[in-house]
Amino acid sequence: MVIVATKNKGKMEEIRKIVAGAVSMEEVGVDIDVLEDGLTYEENAMKKAEAIMKITGKTVLADDSGIEIDFFGGLPGVNTSTFLTTNEHYKERNRQILGKMAGSENRGAKFVSVLVLIKPDGEKILARGELIGSIADEAKGEFGFAYDSIFYVREYNKTLAEIPLELKNKISHRAKAFEDLLEKAGGVL
Repeated sequence: MVIVATKNKGKMEEIRKIVAGAVSMEEVGVDIDVLEDGLTYEENAMKKAEAIMKITGKTVLADDSGIEIDFFGGLPGVNTSTFLTTNEHYKERNRQILGKMAGSENRGAKFVSVLVLIKPDGEKILARGELIGSIADEAKGEFGFAYDSIFYVREYNKTLAEIPLELKNKISHRAKAFEDLLEKAGGVL
C-alpha cells in the first residue's frame, strides 16, 4: 500500500490510474494540512511525504506540481494553487490568465511534477517530469482539472483537457515523473 499525500481529488484520480492500490491520506484517516512554504517543488513534496510518513509509518508518495508560464516569468511555479486569486475555482484563474495574456505571442509554458517516495526504512526517492506546451487562446475541454483547459499540447493539437484521461496519463508531467520514479525504484513502489 502506498499512501498519497494529497487532498486533491483530481490529482488522486490521476495517480490511481498509474499506481495500483494507491490510497489517499484521507482514506487512512489522516486529515492534516502541511504548509507548503518551500521554494521548490522538491522541498514541498518532501515536507508532505515526511509529515504523512511520521503519522502513518507507511510508504508515502507526495507530489508537488505546478505550471510555469513564460509570459509571467515562469510563475506561478510552486505557487500554482494560489496564483492571481485566493478563489479556489480554477475557471476564474484560467479566465484571469487568458485575460492578461490576450494578444501576447509569448505563450510558452510547462507543467512540472516532482514526486517523493518515502519508505518506512527511511529510503527516499525523488523523481521529476515535465510537459512542454503553451497557453491556449481560450479554455477548451472537459477532461482533467486545474489549468488543463488552457494548456495546449502541440503534438496533439489540443488542450490537456481535450485529451482523454487514459492518454493524458501516458504523456503528462506526472506520468513522466512516475516513469522516472519507477526507474529509480527498480520498477517496484
